[in-house]
Amino acid sequence: MLGLEAVGKLNIQGLRNEVLPLVDEASPPEMIRLVISALKNQPVENKETFIKLAGMETLDIEQRASSIQTVAIVDLKAANNILAIWVPKLDLEQKKKSHQPNGQF
Repeated sequence: MLGLEAVGKLNIQGLRNEVLPLVDEASPPEMIRLVISALKNQPVENKETFIKLAGMETLDIEQRASSIQTVAIVDLKAANNILAIWVPKLDLEQKKKSHQPNGQF
């Protein structure tokens, strides 16, 4: 995971194909956090990955919100569609958490 952390912190481009296989339902939350960090600087190229992450119910609310935020950079309509489906399913505490000043949306 140290290498993945370096990719994100140093904004290393060109390792997308090495990072993408790390995205699946079984990936630990810390791994997904690092994947998001590594891919967020190329939102156009990684739009579909972030759409996938936004739909992964196993992720915590912050990771899903961060993914939606990245989708919104390149496709606001797609991000709004995701939110329209996702937000009504959240309970009151989750909605509060997702709308905090340091929250993602």
